Amino acid sequence: SMVIFESYLSGKAFGKQLEIPLLADLARVVIVVQSVYLVWRLQDLGSRGALHHVWDGSLPALAFLAEIGVGSLLPIALFAFPRVRRNAGGLFFGAACAVSGFVLNRLNVGITGLELGTGARYFPNWMEIAVTMSIVAVGFALFGLACKHLPIFTAQSDKGRRLRRGRLTSVAAISTPAAISTPAEA
Repeated sequence: SMVIFESYLSGKAFGKQLEIPLLADLARVVIVVQSVYLVWRLQDLGSRGALHHVWDGSLPALAFLAEIGVGSLLPIALFAFPRVRRNAGGLFFGAACAVSGFVLNRLNVGITGLELGTGARYFPNWMEIAVTMSIVAVGFALFGLACKHLPIFTAQSDKGRRLRRGRLTSVAAISTPAAISTPAEA
C-alpha cells in the first residue's frame, strides 16, 4: 500500500503518469496481505481470550475497530472492485486507508497500550512531533533530489513508446545497447 501511496504522490509532485496496470496488480496483492493480516490479528485476540474486549466500548476497543475498519476492511473492500483498481484516485484512497491503518496501529500500541499497561497518560510533546515531521521532510527532500539527479522515472509518452531516429520503439527496447547506438554507428 505504501508503494501505491508514494507512487501517486510522487507522480503528482513530478508530473509523471502512474503505471496503473502495475499498481492495480499490486492492489490485488494488498487484498491478500490485508486479509491474512486481519485473520492473524483476530486469531491472536481469540487465542489470548481477548476477542470479547473488541465490543466493550472502551477507548482501546474503539481504536482497534477504527484501525481494523480503516486499515484492513476498507482497503480489502475497495480493492476488490476492478473499477477502483483501474482508477488512480481509487488506488490512492485505498492505499491511504491502509497506511492510515498502520499509523493507527502504532498509535494504539504506543498510546492506548501504554496507558493500559502502566496507567500513565501519554501524548507526544511538540518536540517529538517536530522531530518526526523533520525526519519525514528530509525523506521527501532526499527523494526529490534522487528524482532530479538519478533516472528514477522511465521516459514515457502517453502509450509508453517514443519516437527515436524515425522509428517507433518501445521504452524497454531503448535501454538495450543496440537501441542506444549513435546515428554514425547505424
